Amino acid sequence: MSFLFLRSHYSLSYRTFQLFLHLRSHHESCVLTAGRKTNAVHYWSLHDNKILRKFRGHSAPVSDISLSPTEDLFLTAAEDRTVQLWNIQQAGCVAKMDLPTETEGIPRAVFDSTGMVFAVMAAMTGGQGHY
Repeated sequence: MSFLFLRSHYSLSYRTFQLFLHLRSHHESCVLTAGRKTNAVHYWSLHDNKILRKFRGHSAPVSDISLSPTEDLFLTAAEDRTVQLWNIQQAGCVAKMDLPTETEGIPRAVFDSTGMVFAVMAAMTGGQGHY
């Protein structure tokens, strides 16, 4: 699994998106992307140069994507203080976790190397540490 963070205009197909996150999937010619202008994650086929599926459910920009190393599952963390679990094969969120109201800033989420455990980090308000 490899991560590539982009912070520039990147052209896919005939539209220009400002990509924030880019993550390879288990399929070698497909990627998961999240942009700053939408609150969705797109599953792109680079072979066909088209969106295969859109994952919508956050009310603020997605700040992190983590792909399970063993299954077609991925996590998204967003500035709306939620973490959601998705299956690439399904439209719609599999599970959702709301972070405490005492959090601020940009949350992060990541799977471990087994895909059985994930961790979430978010800053506490007032700079008092992290959850």
